[in-house]
Amino acid sequence: MKTILLLLLTSISTAHAEPKTCKAFLGGSLNKNPISIPDPKVIYPDGSGVSKPAKWQGELKPVAYIAPLPVEVECGKPYLDIKFESLSATGLLPEAVVTLPWEMMTESGKLKKIPSETIYGYGSSYDYPFPPTSFETTEEISISNPLPDGITDVCKAHKINLILPITQKATIRPDPVFAQYFMTTPDGLYSWDSSASPNGVETELKLENPYVNIICDSTWEYEATFEWPFEFNQMDGMCKGGVERTMKLKGEFALIEDNKITGYIEVTKPELITHGAVTGSFSGKDFSSPVEGVIYNDESGKSMVDLEFFQGGDGINFNFKLSCFGGDLNHTQSSVVVEYLKILNFDGEKMNPMNPGFFMLDSNGEEKTFVVDKGGAGIITIHRTWKKKN
Repeated sequence: MKTILLLLLTSISTAHAEPKTCKAFLGGSLNKNPISIPDPKVIYPDGSGVSKPAKWQGELKPVAYIAPLPVEVECGKPYLDIKFESLSATGLLPEAVVTLPWEMMTESGKLKKIPSETIYGYGSSYDYPFPPTSFETTEEISISNPLPDGITDVCKAHKINLILPITQKATIRPDPVFAQYFMTTPDGLYSWDSSASPNGVETELKLENPYVNIICDSTWEYEATFEWPFEFNQMDGMCKGGVERTMKLKGEFALIEDNKITGYIEVTKPELITHGAVTGSFSGKDFSSPVEGVIYNDESGKSMVDLEFFQGGDGINFNFKLSCFGGDLNHTQSSVVVEYLKILNFDGEKMNPMNPGFFMLDSNGEEKTFVVDKGGAGIITIHRTWKKKN
């Protein structure tokens, strides 16, 4: 009778046990070899209005891999069988267009030889000094891979190095705001013919040394809300407006072996509220990024966690327009979330001078609010929580 009762209790306990929750993240390094694109065309100041051949100075370069959001893992399988959303990345168009020499008729009826001109294109930041572009793919990333030796359940494999690189066909999509090259000379205006741009050209993206990190029943959770308002006041108060930018991120982290920590952050595309003479939007999509860390005791014996700086945000652009009596002022900032995360890393969290590239957290959890004054760019408030879950 005792045996039957024990079996019954075990069955009830198993039926109500919480299922293991595991998520997988796809990491790797983007192949940054230059990509060939068709020669550009330029409208010369010859009065014809017809674009003519020119040459690129520089190359189209991939810049950053945009990691897809983590996906759930089906435990119990002796191999990795999983799908992620399509591969995407950012890049830079060549830094300049070089025109070909040509001839023009002067008022005196003589032919004047015009030498070639170099027409530069510009981005919006140190990381994107030249016109930015994106690479879009539509195919899901399907992965089937064996587990490391000695592991028979995919959920017990903290990191799985994939056998082959991930390669997908991609379409080049230059940023419509920055995809322009023009220059005014004594002979007239040169302008790039954007209809002859590499927009829509197919190429190939390759993620090298890919790996899948798997996290089950995370030990810590990190959450942060980033608020950055700004007010415009132009023309002695005649033109006013403002923006309120809000970004949220969440991280999951697990202690996997010895003192090692692995995890990831998920970052949502910032939200924007505008008023007055300002309109705008954020382009791009939510993303994730891997984060490694360690747990240790400091000099006082207190248990601490070091997390490496949060990274990512390429491909999320901030676009706004200020409409006043004198016309519209349009502005775009490329990959702004890269800078937002740098503000959190350097101006918010406390860096560890003994472990460069990492910031310090109390392993038992803590909650803080950071106020960062960016001078003429406004005041940022970051509220974050760091919780120990189990």
